[in-house]
Amino acid sequence: MNCQSCGSAAHAAAQYCADCGTRLPEAPAVAPAPMSRQAADAPEQVIETISRAHLQGMQAASAAPQSASVALPSAPPPPPPAPVPAPPAPAAARIPVAGEWRLPDPITRAPVRTGQSPSNPPPELLLVSSLMGIAALFCLWLGLKPLPDTLQLTFSGNSFGAALGGLILAVLLVFVAFGASCLYLAWRLTLADKVARGLSYVVLAGLGVSILVTGANTTNLKLTMAAAFVALGILVLSPNVQRFFQEGPDSLLPVPVTVACTLLQAWAAVMGLVGLCLLPGGAISGRLVFGALIMLGLAVLVLWCAREVKAGNPTGRVCATVGAAIYGVLTLIVGRNNAGVLVPLSLAVGVVAVLWLPAQSQEYFNRAPQVDSRLRDSAWLASLSDNPDAGDG
Repeated sequence: MNCQSCGSAAHAAAQYCADCGTRLPEAPAVAPAPMSRQAADAPEQVIETISRAHLQGMQAASAAPQSASVALPSAPPPPPPAPVPAPPAPAAARIPVAGEWRLPDPITRAPVRTGQSPSNPPPELLLVSSLMGIAALFCLWLGLKPLPDTLQLTFSGNSFGAALGGLILAVLLVFVAFGASCLYLAWRLTLADKVARGLSYVVLAGLGVSILVTGANTTNLKLTMAAAFVALGILVLSPNVQRFFQEGPDSLLPVPVTVACTLLQAWAAVMGLVGLCLLPGGAISGRLVFGALIMLGLAVLVLWCAREVKAGNPTGRVCATVGAAIYGVLTLIVGRNNAGVLVPLSLAVGVVAVLWLPAQSQEYFNRAPQVDSRLRDSAWLASLSDNPDAGDG
């Protein structure tokens, strides 16, 4: 196509002349060539051919035997998922078993009970508790019967009467304390208390040996000695009693150490009580006042020894042993033929025995850390928490 103005050749689709810029006329539309009948019928022929071939294929597939069918290969099974590791099971809490001991908590001092609930006490243990209960009631009767007259003499206003009443009152209060202790032990034995059993060993052995050594010939003392040895034999030799105490609770400390601490505290209480009762004796003799001050000082010293023994301090164990030895020598000098004097001596011997002979006591004092006594309990408890098996015994 050419430009009408300048005659330059222009593209058929251009709207303006490239040389002069004149608007070009629109090109006439070209009519499409008519399609032939054969070309128009071609799609229908293709569709008919494809349909006929598909129908023949379906007829051939249905006429073929079922056994001739070819199984398509199946896809391989997916690989099994990788096993997911199970989370580690939480560590089970360690339950203390019967026979295990641990040091007390330095703040709460709350007792830890281990082992199973004890069953009913065997008949032979009930017999021991009954014998101890009868002895306890007898001691209470001896101490309480003359108590009103003694108090009247003590507070009569006479200095000599007050001093004499104080001496008698000290003896009576010791009887009352001993009877109350035996009655408490008789009750605790029926609850499978191992500490009560250890204390009963010391009390019964001391009572029987004291009467045997002094050679008492009265019927009451002989019966008392026989009952003490029978009760001691039942506690030591009876299989039923042994099984009963194995089911009972344990104390925080090893049982021998707890027994020693209890005996030391009772020893200090008796000496303090006697010292207080001897103070008015100055009206009779100045030596009684001097003796009262010594008894009070020894009571304080024994309480310190009990505290250090409980903390696991070997020095406290040595001091308690030396004090018991000195007390034993003085007791033998003063009244070696008096059973009432030898009973406290047997308690002192019991303290030494339970501090040095049992294996649990040896282990306890050998492994206790050498730190300040106020921190010793917490340090030892921390070591047990780091190594739980260290507390078994």
